Amino acid sequence: MDQKGEKVNTISPTLISLFEEVYDDLDKDASIKAFVLTSKKKDFIAGADIEMFKKVEKKGDFEPITRKGQAILNKIAASKKPIVAAIHGNCLGAGLEIALACHARSCIE
Repeated sequence: MDQKGEKVNTISPTLISLFEEVYDDLDKDASIKAFVLTSKKKDFIAGADIEMFKKVEKKGDFEPITRKGQAILNKIAASKKPIVAAIHGNCLGAGLEIALACHARSCIE
């Protein structure tokens, strides 16, 4: 993962959509037997992008995003292909949820 122009990777609607697209491509490719989630940044994932919460105007505005995020976590956990989270640096909030949904985790320095 590498959110261009950002100091850290954060969970946002854009990242959720991109992750879903990439996951589906990897899952359908029979030549790929397993995959590893890692970050090009010094931290794995710093959690949710708090800027997106400023856009919430009323109760329920954020619900479609959380449902989509939960669906991706369920896909990761149910994947027939092993998925490993290679964690380094901070792994917070929704980033930790992603790591926990993976089949294995490896913490590196």
